[in-house]
Amino acid sequence: MHLARKFQTHMKLALAALFVAATVPALSQVVPAAEKGGMPLVVGGGVSSYYTEVYVTNFQGFTVWTDWNFSQGPGYLHGLGIEAEGRDLDWGQPKRGANWRFLTAGGGPIYTWRHFSSFHPYAKFLVNYGAQSGITGARFPSRYKSDKWMTYAPGGGVEVHAWGPVWLRADYEYQFWPVDWFNRDHYLNPRGETVGVSYNFGRKRSR
Repeated sequence: MHLARKFQTHMKLALAALFVAATVPALSQVVPAAEKGGMPLVVGGGVSSYYTEVYVTNFQGFTVWTDWNFSQGPGYLHGLGIEAEGRDLDWGQPKRGANWRFLTAGGGPIYTWRHFSSFHPYAKFLVNYGAQSGITGARFPSRYKSDKWMTYAPGGGVEVHAWGPVWLRADYEYQFWPVDWFNRDHYLNPRGETVGVSYNFGRKRSR
């Protein structure tokens, strides 16, 4: 697990530096939020479908997210934000009576391109706490009925304006789970899509 631990350390340092660099200038702004179009906060939720590589099937469940963006800060921070996300997948069990479950919760930087007023492409990189339970089958050692790891998830998608403060989101993530099921450094790569709705507490439509 040496490579996984080294990668985790580097990513934590990079994310901490990014957060400090983004937050300090943003907090130095003294203009009230009301004068800038409202609170720079987005909350949302949706339904996800993921291929987990644990079983040859897709699992479905719920995802919730919240974004805090730095649109009220200096110009070079516009488009940058921090996303927190949680996901629980336990639909689509491979057999009756199975109790497999897939959980992630974490956050990281997100960049949204607001050049267009009606749709906003975005890219993100999240660091998550990931957990699995109910693991069964001959391909997995018996001691791994459940486990948890620090996981990584690059992703992206697009938000489309629906009406007022309501936006529709289509999201894709490709995750890296550093597991040691086979006594060597190995990455499990769950990946999938989420579709949902978000509510923007800031401007209804912004560039």
